[in-house]
Amino acid sequence: MAERIENTQGTVHRSLPLGMAAVMFVLLFVASIVANNIMTGGAPFPNPNNPIEQLQSYYTRFPDALRLTSFLQFGAAIPRGIFTATVISRLLFHRIEAAGVYIALFGGLSAAIFLGISSLST
Repeated sequence: MAERIENTQGTVHRSLPLGMAAVMFVLLFVASIVANNIMTGGAPFPNPNNPIEQLQSYYTRFPDALRLTSFLQFGAAIPRGIFTATVISRLLFHRIEAAGVYIALFGGLSAAIFLGISSLST
């Protein structure tokens, strides 16, 4: 199920289809938002600047919703990282030598890592 991409020299780059990784990320991330809304009855997620009593109330009323949301968002971080690695691999395969390649690598992996950290800390 690997995608075949040929460059001008005729060599082939085998990689994961980008669409599959992108769709998995979007599905898992949207599922986390929908699950949270369903399980909390549409209660708004608390603002960190709210009084501590409001925050404690939300987190003690909906622990299962928060666990499921965190699990799905952590799961979404994995295809996000895979997508980034695949795109960068393809750009380097085609000998793109711009600084933007490494900026995209930094941004994509940072997004995946911080999404994972955020979901684990929830």
